[in-house]
Amino acid sequence: METKTLRCTYCGARLNAATEDKATCPYCGSVNYIRFAEKTGKDSGAQAKLGNLRERLKECVNARYHDFEEMKEIADEILDINGYDFEAKYFYALALKKNNKRNKYIEFLTDEKNLAPNAASLELVMRNVIRYAKENERSVIRRFVEINVADSLARLEYMDEADRQIERASKNFHGGQDVFVCHKSKDGMIAETVVNRLESEGITCFISERNLEDLEIGEKFERALVKAISSTKLFLLISSYAAFDNDSENYVLFEMEEARKLKKPNAEFRIDAIVYNSLKNVISSLSQEEVISGRDGELAKAIMDNIGDTLSQYGIKLLAVETKSLDLPDENKKAVYERMISERNNIAATYQAEGQEEAKEISNKTKAEIIVMQSEADAGAAEIIAKGEAEYMRILSETYNNPEKA
Repeated sequence: METKTLRCTYCGARLNAATEDKATCPYCGSVNYIRFAEKTGKDSGAQAKLGNLRERLKECVNARYHDFEEMKEIADEILDINGYDFEAKYFYALALKKNNKRNKYIEFLTDEKNLAPNAASLELVMRNVIRYAKENERSVIRRFVEINVADSLARLEYMDEADRQIERASKNFHGGQDVFVCHKSKDGMIAETVVNRLESEGITCFISERNLEDLEIGEKFERALVKAISSTKLFLLISSYAAFDNDSENYVLFEMEEARKLKKPNAEFRIDAIVYNSLKNVISSLSQEEVISGRDGELAKAIMDNIGDTLSQYGIKLLAVETKSLDLPDENKKAVYERMISERNNIAATYQAEGQEEAKEISNKTKAEIIVMQSEADAGAAEIIAKGEAEYMRILSETYNNPEKA
């Protein structure tokens, strides 16, 4: 009979055999579905990969401003490995919700099978359920709390927090603000930073993720966008290369056209251009070795210094710039690779020449030491032979001169 290895999908500890469809980890207390615990038990590398992905997801979730594209990608990777993960499933649904696809989000909150594996996971998810709570989600949030929170007092506290957040969110109606902030979803973090800075100065802003979160993408959503653009005083475009992608869910071009028709005053915030130009200026002034060695923070600091206070005129403070990867144009790659190979060959030849020189020096020194040692040994041997022959002659002489021995 085949013995199945069950491992906790959260900490990797071995689980005891169970007859039901769930098992509780004796080490971390997490509740695991057996079929997914079996999958983790079969793959020794799965748990390590899951651990790394979960750490990345927590970093993403704990960031002040959420990068929902990254959140979705990490959560999707976790679900590919594990099949089921309470946190990953929620944040995947949340990322879809922020792109105005709410069905998965509502399904997650109301599905009784989506049970929190432990208190920490429940708290993490609950905080974000409350953070993004909307008026039309009161009933599903209440259902989610009822499914996952056993304590009646804790239930009331969670619902009170959700109600307060809903009241705050309800103030962000569909139009009438000072500034309409137009941006691609990938630039969401930057757009939120712009909005927070403007609103801290008393300038009200419209941003679709917040103000139209209760609407599905479609005709109603588009009508609400047009209404919002027409009712705001200024159209602000967060301009980036991604903003002009011609895909079906990119509303930047649609919003720009509506603003043009309405002859709205506009301001364009060129994020990529400013950062890209500074990045290009800095890297072009460095050698390949300096670029590679600058990965410990020197390169990022140099780029930040080059940007300086350029963005302050837009009311933005740039906190950090990071480079994920550097690439070359295809036409330059072959020449660069050939130069790299040549440089490595030259370095190897230098090492070989130095090694051969050192080997020759060691060999000559060793040969000299051998000659000296051989000479000393020969001299020592001759001295011993001479002493032996002298002793032999002395004994022989004594023998012939002694009558008793003669």
